[in-house]
Amino acid sequence: VEGGGEINWSIIKNNLFDEIIITISPLIIGGRKAITLIEGKGFDEIKKCVQLDLSKIYKKNNGEIVIHYKNGTKNK
Repeated sequence: VEGGGEINWSIIKNNLFDEIIITISPLIIGGRKAITLIEGKGFDEIKKCVQLDLSKIYKKNNGEIVIHYKNGTKNK
């Protein structure tokens, strides 16, 4: 699923994912109204957070860094 912050939060809080792929671009954008990866309430305690396990990381020719995380909380 590729979605905005609210969709991403809904999927994460309900533990409905196997993997997250995050891309870091060599461009700086943002501002006070910029959309974030996760919107919504968020977790109010560290112990409630979803654990991620790094599975792969690589750099593309255009300078992007692609990070693959597996859901480390799933089935625990």
